[in-house]
Amino acid sequence: MTPVRRIYLVSAVTRWRDEARITQQQLADAMGWGRAKVQRMESGEVGIKASDVLALGAFYQRDHEEIEALAQIARDAKRNPPHWLPFSDVLPGRFAALEAEASGIDEFLVAAVPGQCQTAAYIRASMAHALVEPEEIERRVQARLTRQAHVIYRDSPPAYRAVLDEAALRRPVGGPAVMRDQIAHLRQLSERVHIQILPFSVGAHAGGTLPFTILSFEGGMGSAVHVEGPGEGTIIEQPETVARHRLKFSRLQDAALSVEDSRNFMAEIAADLDRE
Repeated sequence: MTPVRRIYLVSAVTRWRDEARITQQQLADAMGWGRAKVQRMESGEVGIKASDVLALGAFYQRDHEEIEALAQIARDAKRNPPHWLPFSDVLPGRFAALEAEASGIDEFLVAAVPGQCQTAAYIRASMAHALVEPEEIERRVQARLTRQAHVIYRDSPPAYRAVLDEAALRRPVGGPAVMRDQIAHLRQLSERVHIQILPFSVGAHAGGTLPFTILSFEGGMGSAVHVEGPGEGTIIEQPETVARHRLKFSRLQDAALSVEDSRNFMAEIAADLDRE
């Protein structure tokens, strides 16, 4: 049971509501549920039970075969829970599910190292000033490391490409020692994934100030773009929006240093840290 089938299930029940032209609150009232349950089901934060699929299918008067196919996906999901489910309180469930199943991931970061490329010390330091308890910080660290294990370090990983603004490497998160280790990790990681640095000397560029991630899928599942923002950010599936961000990413790659030059540039930044 792959995450993409779970995503398909979430998309299907959301599409049912959209086609019925009712709000989440109206659905909750009709089903005798709380609105929070509908929100969490449609965001992918919680699994959808087969009994819920059957009830929704009957309410929307959907075709029996369609209902049963989706109910079977829900049954399979219960037997094979996703890796991110234990961390659903600290991870954006829908994005984590999409990321885990993507066959291609293109990321643009402005002020931070990508989550898939962060060391444990960097993660911990980046959350040092978050308004959360120390125990939650450790859960977030473990959640991010688990994401890495199930994405770039898994067997048959996705094609991963990242463009990082130089600012992400110059900001001394955790101090010189943490950044030296983080940069060393990035240089080592760039031997297996595609990492390019966008130097300050480029000036204005196509990426603007909002980080984004493009997720591509096999099997006719299309693509989506995640744009960072308040809370969990926004996931957009409209083809024209995805195409626009692909063009942005292509232009960012053209403006950035090559992978080899980026590796050398990172070594220069690490040397600057050694002199501090």
